[in-house]
Amino acid sequence: MSNPELRAIYEADQAERQGELPPDLTARDKARLARVEALLAEGALRSAEDHLHAAFVFQHGDRLEHYWQAHTLALRAAELGHGPPARWLAAAAYDRWLMHQGRPQKYGTQFRSVGGPFELYAVDPETTDEERARWDVPSLAEAHVMAERLTREPPPGHGSPSAALASVAVPGLRVLLVELAPGEAIFQPDALPQPTPLDADGPHPLPTYLPAALAPRSFGAGYCAVDASGAFQATWIELGLPPEQPLWLPWDSADGPPPAMQGFELGGRPCVAVAAAWSAVSRERLPLVITRAGPETCWLVSGRLSIDVLARIAASLP
Repeated sequence: MSNPELRAIYEADQAERQGELPPDLTARDKARLARVEALLAEGALRSAEDHLHAAFVFQHGDRLEHYWQAHTLALRAAELGHGPPARWLAAAAYDRWLMHQGRPQKYGTQFRSVGGPFELYAVDPETTDEERARWDVPSLAEAHVMAERLTREPPPGHGSPSAALASVAVPGLRVLLVELAPGEAIFQPDALPQPTPLDADGPHPLPTYLPAALAPRSFGAGYCAVDASGAFQATWIELGLPPEQPLWLPWDSADGPPPAMQGFELGGRPCVAVAAAWSAVSRERLPLVITRAGPETCWLVSGRLSIDVLARIAASLP
């Protein structure tokens, strides 16, 4: 028989993620996780269902060890005879554990939206669809279709244009500042990327303008310019953005009032400057300049430099 208290905790965890998220979701998640940790220590998990219920609660934790615990609990649920949800959750928790270290996921269960359309987070190319099927994970092609569906129909908590805190539009570019729902967190790797030398194979999309004494480097999924100490001062990354798709930028009210935004044209390109923004490569709220890179893409240029300098860098990108 399954543990009735654990079942109730699991059902509350799932129910609160349907529709509008409660304002204290983070606190509720932590309380649930603490109780499940106590039940685990007491040896109260016995059935396959118990292990699956606990795994879902750990999956909603906020540390690497929580995701790993979710993975091992889901594996145990599968070993005890639970059906497809257990195998899928074991794969999803493992993917989340990898993703929060800045590493490619193995199976392809994790998605993210970095200010625009949802995309499948980087996947290990060695994993086959046959291996995914053994873990009840959809094929890679199906995962990309899911990313498109998430873009059309964002899940609860992900902002929509009607809920924008602010909006700036210039010909060819529209940017919306969207408030995070209570309890929602932006994906932030536990291990942030570090600048590395440029791959000699190239080519690399480098700006023709950089301030003196700054040198270009690879930086996660994009590029950066570092100073003499090796610390990044500016970053640039290309992001898919169809002409009709606005760029969504998240903002947490806990960080203060919404930052100022301004639209302008520079070097024949539409640009929007944001005084402070969330970053995928830093825990700082840094100034950001968005500009068109092409009909279907845009550049996100951010850093510890002034907006004027970041805009000059943006205008000189290919």
